[in-house]
Amino acid sequence: MRFSIDHVLALSKGIFNPYLLFAFLPYILYRDQSVLNLLKTQPLGRPLLEPLLNAFLNTLRNSQDLLPLTIPPVLGALYDFNTYLNRRIVDSGIKDRYNWPKEIAVITGGAGAVGSATAESLLSLGVGTIILLDLREPPAHLLKDPRVHFYRCDISSFPSVQSTVHTLKTAHGVPTILILASGLLHTGTLISTPSANLTASIHSNLLGPMHILKTLVPPMTIPNHGHIISLTSSLSALPLPFTLDFSASELALQHVLQGLQSETFNYYRASRLRYSSITTGLIKTPLTSYARLPNTFLYPHLEVSDVTAKIIDILKSGDSTNVMLPKAGYVPYFIARFCPDWLRWTTQYCAARMQVFAYLRPTEVVGVDGKSLMERETPQFEEGHPKEWWDYAS
Repeated sequence: MRFSIDHVLALSKGIFNPYLLFAFLPYILYRDQSVLNLLKTQPLGRPLLEPLLNAFLNTLRNSQDLLPLTIPPVLGALYDFNTYLNRRIVDSGIKDRYNWPKEIAVITGGAGAVGSATAESLLSLGVGTIILLDLREPPAHLLKDPRVHFYRCDISSFPSVQSTVHTLKTAHGVPTILILASGLLHTGTLISTPSANLTASIHSNLLGPMHILKTLVPPMTIPNHGHIISLTSSLSALPLPFTLDFSASELALQHVLQGLQSETFNYYRASRLRYSSITTGLIKTPLTSYARLPNTFLYPHLEVSDVTAKIIDILKSGDSTNVMLPKAGYVPYFIARFCPDWLRWTTQYCAARMQVFAYLRPTEVVGVDGKSLMERETPQFEEGHPKEWWDYAS
């Protein structure tokens, strides 16, 4: 990823460090001699917390010029407290530890740019068994490693998923890491898109992951150990023209994962199962090579390595987490949920006039039966609109 606002925000962590509040301690002791006297007579402990807090607040009231300096570390303390609550409540305050040589990872979309790069990162981490699920052959150099295994599987077909999962469980054991990196994307307005394309998109992007979750999560609940990581798109927040079916399936998948996390905890007592989501912007892959979204400081294009590095960081942490890459990806969520409709409409209008996603390279996938999953029909464009769009509404 090019130099962007994400790098600036990373540097700002030093400014928002809550431990900077201790830098004000000498000034507080200088202004309030009573606290200094307590320090001389009492050992450090809980009895000193209340006097110190009162002295800190009194110092802020009497020194208005000091107040702005305390805002960043206080915000940092609130952020750390929020992180603690996430770990304490969502993950029950329990760490899920991994023995990498004994872990079994399954990656859907394993032949894609992100899936194959993730497999390479897991190999570097030392994961013992890596299973790639896809309809296409993964890169040949991956299959040379004895730890990597490939199964041709159409995840949009539940019988295909059942058969493949039974085979891999028999051959390798119960998976403990599941990475949902598959996706099917085509471009076209809802009216101009053939119904076969819509069906293939929803089946591959929503029903496919649900089939995988339905077959692989139950075995994980028995040892109460595992991590499910999904890769979704920031288009789930704000649907833009030419990507409506993809946007809808991405948002639905996020809801499925959040609901499944609650179900496995409350009904199957799987308190150590972790669910994480990485919501990404535009990743530099062959799929997005023709996108017209500018690579800017505020919204940079992502390298595949940016995504795989975040996946490894999440696995090492052992915590459930939701991550946005790049950070500017929070903007569409803010526009869609908190801003007036005119701003949402203006954003969508600008994307339509720029034809940001009109020329994305479509995903061409051939099923196990040798037939294409999608009946690709490319409409001709004139001033941003398909010619004779009614001809495609079939």
